[in-house]
Amino acid sequence: MHGKHILAAFLLLSAVNGGVDTYLDMHHIPEPGWWLISSSLLAMGIVFAWYHSDSNARGYPRSRWLNISMVMVSLLALPYYLIRSRPNGEKFRVLLKYVGFCLLSILCQVIGGAVGASID
Repeated sequence: MHGKHILAAFLLLSAVNGGVDTYLDMHHIPEPGWWLISSSLLAMGIVFAWYHSDSNARGYPRSRWLNISMVMVSLLALPYYLIRSRPNGEKFRVLLKYVGFCLLSILCQVIGGAVGASID
């Protein structure tokens, strides 16, 4: 799967999570444990799939600890990877793109939440 398709899958998951969470909250339904676990595992898998695809495309060697960190603490490991894997002129720009993608993900959650709130 191409890197942009993987990122689109993450945004779709963000929207679905926002919708499901809002729907459950609006109807006073407790969030099922299986939903929390499966959506979290799926998000971790998507992040790792993007990292794997990107590092292969750049020829960046993946260490065991970076692999583990990418799954367990993605918010910290991803910026580290981006800084290490990009040439000097691209480091700041790629971090801005990362922040922008995080904001886009939040927007997708909000939009998903609005859809979830409109479902009766």
